[in-house]
Amino acid sequence: MRGFPSLLAIVSLHGALLTTASAYQWPNPRYEALERFLFEGTDINDKALTAITNSCAKRAGSGSPVAAEWLRIAYHDSATYNITDGTGGLDASVYYELTRTENIGGGMATSTADFQASSNKYVSRSDLIALGTVWGVVSCGGPLIPFRPGRIDATAAGRYGVPQPQEVLSLATERFRLQGFNQSEMISLVACGHTLGGVRNTDFPSIVQIPGPTVVLKEFDGTDAFDSAGVAQYLNWTTQNPLITIRNTLYQNDLRIFQSDGNATMKSMNSDTAFNAVCAGLLERMINLVPNGVQLSDEIALIPFKVTQAQFNVQNGQLVFDVLIRAAVTAADQTSNQAVKSITMFWCDARGANAGCPGNTALSSSISHPTQFNDVLVSPVSKSLQTSFVEFELTVPIDATRGVGRFWFNSFSSPAARVIQDNGGAGYSLDDAVIFLPNLGAARGSGSVVFDVVVGVRYVFLFKYIHANLMDARS
Repeated sequence: MRGFPSLLAIVSLHGALLTTASAYQWPNPRYEALERFLFEGTDINDKALTAITNSCAKRAGSGSPVAAEWLRIAYHDSATYNITDGTGGLDASVYYELTRTENIGGGMATSTADFQASSNKYVSRSDLIALGTVWGVVSCGGPLIPFRPGRIDATAAGRYGVPQPQEVLSLATERFRLQGFNQSEMISLVACGHTLGGVRNTDFPSIVQIPGPTVVLKEFDGTDAFDSAGVAQYLNWTTQNPLITIRNTLYQNDLRIFQSDGNATMKSMNSDTAFNAVCAGLLERMINLVPNGVQLSDEIALIPFKVTQAQFNVQNGQLVFDVLIRAAVTAADQTSNQAVKSITMFWCDARGANAGCPGNTALSSSISHPTQFNDVLVSPVSKSLQTSFVEFELTVPIDATRGVGRFWFNSFSSPAARVIQDNGGAGYSLDDAVIFLPNLGAARGSGSVVFDVVVGVRYVFLFKYIHANLMDARS
């Protein structure tokens, strides 16, 4: 933890509070966790989940882009949707379906492992699978797909429904129809999915007839990018897609599907602009297939000025108020020199003579040395938006009897350019009746770990005992 900022003063509040409209208000732990995942790519334990798909990276040992595997598992999970009765969809039921023939492939197991440890009470596994599509597509240069959360994880397997390469066209068409896609949409969705990755010999030895154990990947279009190359190669017959070029017509699944409408759909997608527009819409529909009764929330938007931590702690025997601020820096901010460079925090006491800041006065503390986020802690979504982040930490000594009531901030891109950050006009506030003191706690032992959890209780409440529920990160 950094030392105390040098400035601690009484300042005038006159004219300091202006109301601004905002759909988001702090605190909202669920929204904040989802927003962090979408734009930073990290979970609540600081695991940088999206690091393995940055720049369309390939999976070690398989040669396949991680994005291809994340896109595949999202489709296979959503394929349980049944338009006739509203069951199934993207609900993480795929975790119970991995032994099915329709879900063959090493990438399915590695993808479920990618997401398994990062779900928590705010972010479901099914939301993570949907995020995998958003991250993966944009990490490979594809369109940015809007993300709406709220998926609920299934507790059992769903119906069978994933098309398989050896199936006749009529059966594949019916499978897509039950998922809510017509013939043209089926063609487009296969083209969108098969712009990344390919077929591995260890997964489909009848298609890639090269004996293992060495893994050989036959790529669909030879590019590590989300683009229309596969469409163009199909139309000019330079394709290397093994589901088209294989001599055994039983496995020419992509050929059967692509030519099923006389190539009309494929011709309409034969440019990156058209391809991305069609794929963005269809993939958004795909990840939004959810069972009846599940209501997705509004699209998650970036919080430009975000209080990521506001807590009391003990430092060198002194009660302190520790606040972390994450500020977004967009390309426009950089161009116009409008990035946040310094912050002043104001606060009113919760109790005592200065409670509520009578006479329009408040305590304040300033900081002007932000920490730049490591690139690993910026998701492919933020990178596509040319957005980075800086972090400010303010740690101020607090009188325990007075506490902290309302607090707010001024942010500055220059000394004369002030923006008031007051939680949409509501200000920020923190309850200090019972406070968690992380610096005084500890974890002891290995295997069976003992946690010493220290909380502070305001003595005026005269509690006889405190009951605490402790859960691991994935409870």
